Amino acid sequence: LLAHGADACATDKDGRTPLLLAAESGRSSIVDALLNHSPSTALQADHIAAAQQAAEGAGHTGMAALLTAALRAR
Repeated sequence: LLAHGADACATDKDGRTPLLLAAESGRSSIVDALLNHSPSTALQADHIAAAQQAAEGAGHTGMAALLTAALRAR
């Protein structure tokens, strides 16, 4: 979907992004795809921070660390 122009920053009715939902669900391949596909400015720091908090809250500590590193790289 990303290759065909899907918006990686779109939100659902509750304001959740695909990155947040993937992080919360422990879907590391999707998180990687969203981080690597999106231009550095597309995923805003607050989206990444929210996803990091969701991953941490769901017990996905490795994913939370990956998202923390992505935040630092921005």
